[in-house]
Formats: sequence, structure tokens, C-alpha cells
Amino acid sequence: MTALFTINNGHMICQGEWTKWQIVKIQNQLLQYDFNASISLVVDGSQVSHIDSAGAILLLKILKPLLDNQRVTWRGFTEAQQALIDLLLTQNLAAYQPAQKSDSHLTVIGKSAVSTGQELQQFLMYIGENSLLFLNCFLGRTRIRWRMLANGIQVTGYNAMPIVGLLSFLIGVVLAYQLGNQLTNYGANIYVVDIAGMAILREFAPLITAIILAGRTGSAYAAQIGAMVLNKEVDAIRTLGLSAQEILVLPRIIALVISLPLLAVLADICGVLGSMFMSRLMLDVSYLDFIKRFGNVIELKMFLIGMIKTPVYALLIASIGCFHGLRISGGASSVGHRTTMSVVHGIFMIIVADAGFSVLFSGFGI
Repeated sequence: MTALFTINNGHMICQGEWTKWQIVKIQNQLLQYDFNASISLVVDGSQVSHIDSAGAILLLKILKPLLDNQRVTWRGFTEAQQALIDLLLTQNLAAYQPAQKSDSHLTVIGKSAVSTGQELQQFLMYIGENSLLFLNCFLGRTRIRWRMLANGIQVTGYNAMPIVGLLSFLIGVVLAYQLGNQLTNYGANIYVVDIAGMAILREFAPLITAIILAGRTGSAYAAQIGAMVLNKEVDAIRTLGLSAQEILVLPRIIALVISLPLLAVLADICGVLGSMFMSRLMLDVSYLDFIKRFGNVIELKMFLIGMIKTPVYALLIASIGCFHGLRISGGASSVGHRTTMSVVHGIFMIIVADAGFSVLFSGFGI
């Protein structure tokens, strides 16, 4: 039901639903009348089926000149409706402002493009600073904090072994199961070793490990550094004349560059074991036949190709996580926002890097 009103001989009769859904229409109608302070008005709400705070606030703001001179009489409203009006009369109605008109789609796209460009520029500057830190580290000009590095390896590597091993094993099981459904139609059960072994060593193990660490470690880096930013610990480090990136970022990046390749090796082993288990269970390929076939057909380069990717994935995950952590400002909502962005951007860049490696290896015929 729409909202209506009529004004005649000092009587204002309101009808329908005075709610936020009708507020624009009501406002356009009310603005056509001049409610000056010299008149008295009886507001009859006996035909109002529903009124919410938005409709009541609009009515009171329009009638404010009359309310200031106590020239308004309320009549016909239900007890609940009158209670709402009386409550709002005690409030500062000037503080209630209508919502601003939202930007057009083109404006939103333009603002997003500018914001993304600025963020990309800051990220490139951040990467440049990290590159100089790594160079100084190799030249012996920067001191490595070995305790922080060892702790980082334990947290990002050792503590992540159970989840990486379990998920990689399950990926191997699923891969062998899906391949087995097709290979059994052609009596080529043994070829599950070729396909699963190559897919796990070359693609799935490094990729799944990187995605797990992007969600587990990248988000942790962003949240940890972000909490330090909010607690002014990063400002305190800079006040002492020290480099926050040297103390907070460099050990974390090095720790992940060491941990991720080792976890990828674990993922290779668990993935192959999962495929071996499912092949024995579903395809009647014995463990001994699987191992013999695996050693004969899977070349070492498949393992090396997968391992080449892992340091790049680690650099992307750690750099993006720490970058978003340093960019946190404001309050707790910023921590959640930046932590989520670190995971999304980390996984996105991992997929982009993997696609780039695929194109590069294809060009070299690998």
C-alpha cells in the first residue's frame, strides 16, 4: 500500500504505509506545502496502517516550524505509533540525514581503477625496498635475525605439515579415482601411475601447497603485522631508526621461501601415496607394480619443474601478506579487510604465476 496524505482546513489526514520504502514519494509531496509557524495543524493518523522511524522522522522534520511553536495536535495514531512519535520528538532530528545518492556505475569503476593503480604503485615500491633488503642481506650489510627466522620456519613449515600432508593425500586419492573411472573402460589401469604421478609432481602438489599456505600463512602475516601497526609497535620501530621491513618482513619472507619447497616435497610424497592407495583399492594395481611403474616412467624433471615454482609462490604469498599487514589502518575492521585481501590476492597471483610457468615451459618444450 502506498502512502498518501491530504491537507484541508488545518487538518492533515495521513493514509497508508509511512515507511522507508515510500519516503521519497512522501517527501516530494510534503515539500510542496509551506508549513509556516503561523498556522495550527491537526495530524490525523487513524488511516495509517504502518509507520516506521524513517516516515516519522520525515514528518517531524517537515512540521518542525509548527512543532517549535506547539501548533501541532496528534490524533488517531495507535498507541505504538504515538509512542514512536513522542520518542522521536525528544531526539535531535537534525542528526538524522537522508542517505546520499549512490555513485553511478561508471563512477564506481573509475574510483576502483584509481584506487587499484595507487595500490599497485605502492606495492611496486614495496617490492623494490624488499629487493634492496635481499641484496644487502646477501652482501652481508643486513643482519639476519636467526631466532625470528627459525620461529618462522617452525610456524609456517613444521606446524603446517599435518594439513598439507592430509590434503595432498586426499588429492591423490581423488585424482586416481577420477582417472580410474575412465581408464578401466579401456583396460589401461596401469597408466594411472603415469598420469597421476606427472600431475601430482608437476602441478598439484606445489599448487595445493601454495594455496594452503596463502590461506594459512599469508593471512597470519597480514594479521600479525596489522596488529603491530594498530598497537603502534611499527611506529616505535621506525622511531628508533630501524627498518620495519628488515625486522618484520625479511625474516618472514625467507622463512616461507625455505618452508614451502620442503612442504611441497611432503605433498609430493603424500599425493603419490594417496594415488597408490586408491589404485590398489579400485584398479587392482598392486603397490609393487605402482612403485616399479612410477620409477620407470616418471622422470626427475617432473619433480624439478614442480620445485622450481615453489620459491616464486613463497615470495608472492609472503610479500603480499606482509604488504597488506603494513597497510592496515583505522581499527579492527581494517584488519579483517586486509587479511581477506591478502588471501584473495595471494591465491590470484599464485594462479597467474602457475599459468605463466605453463606458457614458459611450453615455449621451451618442457
